[in-house]
Amino acid sequence: MAQNASDIYWKNSAPLLLVDFKKAEVSIREERKLGANRNHVLQGFIFTGIRFQFEQTGNHIEYTVQAYMNPDESWLKYKSDLQTLLHEQGHFNFTELYARKIRKALSQINNPQKQKIISLFIQ
Repeated sequence: MAQNASDIYWKNSAPLLLVDFKKAEVSIREERKLGANRNHVLQGFIFTGIRFQFEQTGNHIEYTVQAYMNPDESWLKYKSDLQTLLHEQGHFNFTELYARKIRKALSQINNPQKQKIISLFIQ
């Protein structure tokens, strides 16, 4: 997925705010696509992902792995619902946890192996 200028990257010092959820409330039909049913109405949704960027200079490879959320695809049913905000922050935190696991795994691979693995992502 292409980078969106409004994406918010995970930072320990900057938790999400209510205003970061910019998508208008979705319809019941869209909720069902997200897994909700008639007995459970979603209170919010956060669109998160992990972005990989790689740059190679000779045999040296620099990589960046970042957890992000897309505000334009994330929403809260009630714009002042702090409990749901904290719940969605938890999802964002899990995304960062997996970004850290990926960064750690990449840091433990020697350069020839890293080059081969990264080339798979780039293709």
